[in-house]
This record gives sequence, C-alpha cells and structure tokens, in this order.
Amino acid sequence: MKEKYDENIDEILEKASDLCHEEWMDWTKTISVELNKILGVLIRNKEYLKNNKGIDKEDLINKNDELITMIEDRLDRWQSYWIDYSELSDEVKEYDRIYARKILDLTKDK
Repeated sequence: MKEKYDENIDEILEKASDLCHEEWMDWTKTISVELNKILGVLIRNKEYLKNNKGIDKEDLINKNDELITMIEDRLDRWQSYWIDYSELSDEVKEYDRIYARKILDLTKDK
C-alpha cells in the first residue's frame, strides 16, 4: 500500500492542492463581501470628511485612505486568483501545495 501511495504522490498532491485552492476561493469570496461593505463605508466617509469644514480631518482622511488602498489591493489580488487551479501559474500553485502537503503529512505513518 505504501508503494502505491509513493508512486501516485504527485497526482494526489495536485488533487489535494486543487481542493485547497477551492477552499481558499470560497473563503476569500465570503470575506470579500464583508470587505466590500467596509470599503463602501470608508469611501462615503472620505467624501463626508472632504466636504465638511471645521473638522480637523487630515489624519482621519489619511487613515481612511490607507484602509481604502489596503482593502482595494487585497480584493484585486484575491480576485486575480479566483480561477480554476489548473489555470494558476506553478508559482501560485505552490501556495496551495504547501497546505496540501500538510494534509498528506497527516496520512503518513508516524
């Protein structure tokens, strides 16, 4: 049984990596809904702060801008990877393989 496992390890690794990628996509898509809501509020806050005089708002605007940029960058990066595992570059697939190897390590005889 061990020999068959070793013989097919690359195929098993790729299937497990594909599963890890699917899980990651589901998780990031769920989180992105929340981030988009936060982003909408931050953008509205920015407009409010710009248009209301008499508030010491420069620090608030700067922090708001930092959060907007951070969330937009994260969402853009995630969305670029919301593709089938087989379409990912080998460099990006390696991130999924790291987690797949952890799963496979659980099946090894200790």
